[in-house]
Amino acid sequence: MDEMVTKKQKSKVKKAFDIISTSIVVLLFGFAIFVQIMSIVTKQDNYGVPNFFGIQIVAVQTDSMEPVYPVNDGLIVKKVDNTEIKVGDDITFHYEIGTSNVIITHRVGEIKISDDGIYTFICHGINANSSQCEGDCTYQTQTVKEEWVLGKVVGESAIIGGFYTFVYTYYGLFLLIIIPGAYLIIASIIDLVKASKGPKKLVTENSSGEEVKVDTSNLSEEDRERLKKELLNEMLNNKGGDKK
Repeated sequence: MDEMVTKKQKSKVKKAFDIISTSIVVLLFGFAIFVQIMSIVTKQDNYGVPNFFGIQIVAVQTDSMEPVYPVNDGLIVKKVDNTEIKVGDDITFHYEIGTSNVIITHRVGEIKISDDGIYTFICHGINANSSQCEGDCTYQTQTVKEEWVLGKVVGESAIIGGFYTFVYTYYGLFLLIIIPGAYLIIASIIDLVKASKGPKKLVTENSSGEEVKVDTSNLSEEDRERLKKELLNEMLNNKGGDKK
């Protein structure tokens, strides 16, 4: 019987592990789907940058803001009111260079406010030796209209940048959506197959002569036979004791 108890304990551990692993997969799958849906819905009206309830994440593409923001760093950009942006803040904005539309993060060097209350931000890079500029980047400015501003930089992280870049690659899409989705489908099919077979129960009697059903669905054939013999012997012994 000790061996049967050990088997039962192992079965409980396996069930707990299955529940935890499935929960993690479901959360990852749900998060990936949420990110993709939010990206599709919000980036259309935000110059192609996903907006998560006022928070945006962009990856640094050039060295114009080094050493503060190295290339591939992730920047956390928060949408704020124009009045919250001050000279010296770093803002992320949409900008047209020739026929290309780009997303740039540069430092605010000057703020102009028209009589109608319209804001214009004069921005520049901080890397004097940037490969993106001809000469000193700090003297090459961009005139940014208020409607082009995505927000103000409120944080940065190399880890966030790497994860963000990875998520939006085909490999990231595959790992975060396709694999968890396939796992859930396969696990569901296995559960349906097990359910269709039905639980295996061993019917016996207790010492009072009442019918008892013992679930043996998690036991091997060898353990089932052993359990049958043990229960039969126990039942015979109980009946023998009653006769005395």
